[in-house]
Amino acid sequence: MGWFPIKMGFEQTRYQANYLADVARYLTKKGNWNLLAVQIHLQDFFNHILLGYLYPDNPNYSAKEVDKYWDIFLEAYKITDEMVGRIIRELSLIHI
Repeated sequence: MGWFPIKMGFEQTRYQANYLADVARYLTKKGNWNLLAVQIHLQDFFNHILLGYLYPDNPNYSAKEVDKYWDIFLEAYKITDEMVGRIIRELSLIHI
């Protein structure tokens, strides 16, 4: 599945998510912002790779392996959730 091991994909994704959280913190400390928008392409990337393995009508679907792909899919969302949680926690402390 894919061009590189999924573990490497998660490592790169965590790196990107942490980088975006760092940038959000830096920009918040440097300016008086009313709005902060952060875009991460993680879900788009993993949707393109995984949805065929999760959808029963797709030729790539395998009932034996579907749980493995759901675990990968859920891990991708956990990484984004952790990033959002970190941004909310850290930025709320800056504006108290």
